[in-house]
Parts: sequence; structure tokens; C-alpha cells
Amino acid sequence: MRKNIFTLIIVLLSLPVFSQQSDSGIIKGRVYNSKTNEGVPFATVQIWGTTVGAITDFDGNFMFTGVKPGYVELRASSVGFNPFLTSAILVTNSKEANIEIPLEEMAIGLGEVVIKASPFIKKIETPVSVRIIGIDEIEKNPGGNRDISKVIQSFPGVASTPAFRNDVIVRGGGTE
Repeated sequence: MRKNIFTLIIVLLSLPVFSQQSDSGIIKGRVYNSKTNEGVPFATVQIWGTTVGAITDFDGNFMFTGVKPGYVELRASSVGFNPFLTSAILVTNSKEANIEIPLEEMAIGLGEVVIKASPFIKKIETPVSVRIIGIDEIEKNPGGNRDISKVIQSFPGVASTPAFRNDVIVRGGGTE
């Protein structure tokens, strides 16, 4: 009988010790814009010094469960905001920790923007007259027999040359 009572006392005394060592602390909070008091969606909240982190919902709310009891600091950051590191907060098994984290908008200064034309791209200039000849026009030209030089000679202002020469003389065109 004495052994049973002694064993029962040992078991009862050890239960609070085991429950205090379990990782059952909860941290809840909200990340918000300090100017507008609106929640910051998709902000990153990290338990500082660990790899444990969370992402806020659309309203800026987040929650950590299974946190070791003790003092922890949280770091919150989001695109367009300055990162914020909280002061140490106490996490216990008996009560969840609630925290509000304000983020300040980051002023991003842009430098001077200079737009200039590329030196490698030429402007398309139209000479006095331009004639573009497509494949279908070459094929449809009567007597051309798909010969580009014969097709060109059929246009007004183009002179024919002797058969042994390989150039085209265009009225108004220079020799060079």
C-alpha cells in the first residue's frame, strides 16, 4: 500500500514538470500599416533567431502554435515596408500571446530616367519613290518568265541594257 501511494505521488508530481516542457505556446497577432491601420496581407513573420515563420492572411493576421515557452522576438517584413523587430514577448503554456506589429511604408526613391535613341537602329526614310515587288507580282508579269531583271525593265522609267551587261538603268538615278 505504501509503495502504491509513493508511486502515485511521484507520478502526480512529475506531470506538471512534463507539461511545462512541452512546446504548446501560442502566439497570435496582426501585422498592419502604421499610417492606415489596415492589415498587411502576405507579410512574413518570423520568430527571430529560428527558422520558424508564417505568412499573414488577407487581413494581416497570423498564428504560431507549438512555440517553446519563454521570451521570443518576432520580425515582420513585407514588400514596400521597412522590416520591424518586436521587443521580447513572453510565451507561456497557460495563455496565448497577442501582439500587434506596425509596419511603416518604405519611401523608395527612383533615380533619373534617361531615354535616348539607340545608335544602331536607323530611321526608315522614304526616298522619292519606292516600289516593292512581291513574289506573286513577279510570277504574274507577262513575258517575265520569273526573271527579276525582265520584270523590272517592264516598269516605267527603267531602261533596258544590252544582253551582255548585268545592270539596270533607272531614270533619275545617278551612276553611283
